[in-house]
Amino acid sequence: MKSLFHFCSIVFLLSGLCLGQQTDECLPCHGDRDLTIQTSDGKMVSMYVDPDRFEQSVHAELACSECHTNMMGERTTAPKPLPANVMADVAKYRTGTRPAAASCAGCHPNEWGAYRDSIHAKAHREGKRDAPFCSDCHGSHYILGTADLESRINPTNVPNTCASCHSVGLLMARYNVETDTYQTFQQSVHGRKVLLGARGAAVCTSCHGVHNIRSPKDPDSPLSPTHRADTCRECHKGASDKFALTFKHVTPSPTEDPVIYYVRLAYIIAISLMIGMMAGYVLLDLLRRTIEWARKRGECE
Repeated sequence: MKSLFHFCSIVFLLSGLCLGQQTDECLPCHGDRDLTIQTSDGKMVSMYVDPDRFEQSVHAELACSECHTNMMGERTTAPKPLPANVMADVAKYRTGTRPAAASCAGCHPNEWGAYRDSIHAKAHREGKRDAPFCSDCHGSHYILGTADLESRINPTNVPNTCASCHSVGLLMARYNVETDTYQTFQQSVHGRKVLLGARGAAVCTSCHGVHNIRSPKDPDSPLSPTHRADTCRECHKGASDKFALTFKHVTPSPTEDPVIYYVRLAYIIAISLMIGMMAGYVLLDLLRRTIEWARKRGECE
């Protein structure tokens, strides 16, 4: 029994040394801030990896080739065997992300399964290479845990992460998607709670889903008419179907949400008048004091 324990300990230590050795072999070049590569379309891409930041990531203990499977000789698949349908999907992703796609699927099969059914993965399968992939949301070498406040997928940062694509006009125009979703979210009660630092406030993924994000027109989407109220009830107990319709990604106007538009307009006018009257009172009082001061000074002379 002791011999088996010692054998396992030696294997564990040797595996750790191998991982560390491989990282040490990669970082002498990739730790150079000036290291770049030119892609087939002529773009210059940085190949720099910050060793200190990588050490803080959730994958710090992994060998580089665990994700960069194309660096393992002729091997271009993940270390773990993957179903043929998964590998067929991987082949349709951007060339640079195929090894990472295989690696993500190999270590995170449940998340990958959910992602495969999402609108983002569907776009990839249709040949749209600018659709988001795992690394576009989670990051690449500096992936942090969800609880980390610096993580791109921490609830407080999720709106900004989504906005990195959904607020880009030219990109969203290709998919006929509105670009004001981030702005309307910020104006909502959910967005304002997030800005105020409220924990547990609803963000994009709270309603749209996490890895399995679907179009609201999809019957299986949590925001489809049949599921929307159930999604709201996850936070708002007893929410009705009418309550579920109260939040929409639209900017209030005389034609869209006129009640909210005119109430907000009246509020802005009332606040402006109040501030204006207070400012006028202060200015008039200052003018009166100045006149009295000048009059007294004239009498003294």
